[in-house]
Amino acid sequence: MVQPVRNMHEKMKKLKQSYLDHLPDKIQEAQDWLENLVKDAGNIEALQKIHCILHSIKGSSASFGYPDITTKALAVEAIINNIGHDSRLEGESLLELRTTIVSLEYSIALYKETSSAEQEVHFAAPFGEGFATSKDKLIYIAEDDEYLLQKLSTQLSQFGYRVKAFSHIEALSGAVAQESPAVIIMDIIFPDDHFAGINAIKKLQQDREKPLSVIFISGRNDIDARLHAVRVGASAYFVKPVNISELIDKLDNLTQHKEVEPYRVLIVDDEPELASYYALILQNAGMKTAIVTEPLKIMETLSKLNPDLILMDMYMPDCNGKELSKVIRQTGTYFSIPIVFLSAETNLDEQISAVNTGADDFLTKPIRPDHLISSVIARAERLRIIRSFMDKDSLTGLLNHSKSKEQLDIAISRAKRQKKNLAFAIIDIDKFKIINDTYGHPIGDDVLVVLSRFLKQRLRKSDVIGRSGGEEFVVILSEITPETAKIILNNLRVSFFKIKYRAEDKDFSVSFSCGFAMLSDYDTPATICYAADKALYKAKNNGRNCVMRA
Repeated sequence: MVQPVRNMHEKMKKLKQSYLDHLPDKIQEAQDWLENLVKDAGNIEALQKIHCILHSIKGSSASFGYPDITTKALAVEAIINNIGHDSRLEGESLLELRTTIVSLEYSIALYKETSSAEQEVHFAAPFGEGFATSKDKLIYIAEDDEYLLQKLSTQLSQFGYRVKAFSHIEALSGAVAQESPAVIIMDIIFPDDHFAGINAIKKLQQDREKPLSVIFISGRNDIDARLHAVRVGASAYFVKPVNISELIDKLDNLTQHKEVEPYRVLIVDDEPELASYYALILQNAGMKTAIVTEPLKIMETLSKLNPDLILMDMYMPDCNGKELSKVIRQTGTYFSIPIVFLSAETNLDEQISAVNTGADDFLTKPIRPDHLISSVIARAERLRIIRSFMDKDSLTGLLNHSKSKEQLDIAISRAKRQKKNLAFAIIDIDKFKIINDTYGHPIGDDVLVVLSRFLKQRLRKSDVIGRSGGEEFVVILSEITPETAKIILNNLRVSFFKIKYRAEDKDFSVSFSCGFAMLSDYDTPATICYAADKALYKAKNNGRNCVMRA
């Protein structure tokens, strides 16, 4: 029975992948008809063709389990239905139609990216698992204060969460019975009972195999309320007014399934069988390995693998381990990579001598598999932590200025090699000094953190996001047209302005200005950076809170 189910699962994955692969052709067809509409607003045939294509996508995407594509296709269909099939499409309606189709195209790209990850990670999953990823972002909010309920719903939706709001506990309970959310945000006090929220969660948690994740919000800050919340399984407790930055941080932790990238280990040993044995042990522990049996050929493999650790024999022909470690350390790129000698050498003086040449540790053959694994993990993880400190901005967790520049160089080289286009954007928070002067630097830091999380939530994994300093951020959008880049960046701008911050008992919003340039217009890192910066300057002079293309 297991094999047929697995075969069915594989066939379904292939069908879904094939479906996603063909969707861009349909979108392109719709965009071609849209261009006809741009030229002739009264082209009824073009309008009907677009409607037919999107209507088809709406039904098929729902069948295959792509809710965001379904929603966007439904939005396009609604725009056409609102104006009627026999009317001229002009002005705002034409812009709205174009924007929604581009947004749909972007959603398809995101699903294709997710689909590829699923094929790797969930290869052996039972049929039916791993497809309803939208549930990971479904949030229920129960709050009797209509203003706060609307405010939280609007705020969270800007970060990519699918939010359902309930002003009555009974409606929430009914919704949970139909579909379990990733997280419930629950007020404690309701008109009928000062512990109504806690009692409702207690009832919902009964007889559940997997408890619901719950975040309580309340005007109460006493130990009694907090204790009752803990007893019904609270994951967090926020006192009103809720700090949106801290709430998003907690939601991210509860809903994001972070996949740790496998450690990459380079094994250098002139005995192929022994090297393969160590590789098998490490691969079984989930690591990626590469083997070099000819020490003098190590540099090519080093550049390809970019390992987290080098596991090296000490005695090899042509070049011994101590000499090779010195050669590796001569290259700045590999200066910090841990080198661990694995050798039958038991002489302590020789072991110390080996470490003094640039190695980080010495392991003696034979070594138990569990000892080898734990030794490699400990040292590789330490390197990743060090790299993170070196590459990431300490406040936002985004790439720092130097790492962002390095990633731009890599992205441009890749785009040229693949003959693709990319956009480089500089985002600058408007009047940030006034925010710091008015509300204080801690609030200013909150704004920076919220923008960084917002960008990470709304952009693709393949897009590069960095903080270049102060209130300035950079974004690299790969494989994108100028029109799509403008729409995506502008949507980010509009959505970010909807987020509310609270300080000194009042709410306020923050805007940003953005300048971007395309690789097709400026073909070197220096020129594209200069052009984007000039475009940003133009956006600032144009009244701020806008996006300008170089």
